[in-house]
Amino acid sequence: MSKPKPLPAPLPCPFCGGKPATDNRGPDWTDPYAVYCYARRCPATPMIYGSTMRIAIQHWNKRAKI
Repeated sequence: MSKPKPLPAPLPCPFCGGKPATDNRGPDWTDPYAVYCYARRCPATPMIYGSTMRIAIQHWNKRAKI
């Protein structure tokens, strides 16, 4: 059996550059995994949810092309 791939590292917050946090909110939620920024200096405090931590991090890491 092959080893599972390691989770990708979340990119810094796109609004303040802070290090994002991750959380598992428990089985009662539709999308229980979250990646978010609660830095005091962050003007947006974004939060992204996913059905798995891998999906939540992938969504968090998506950035609009400028």
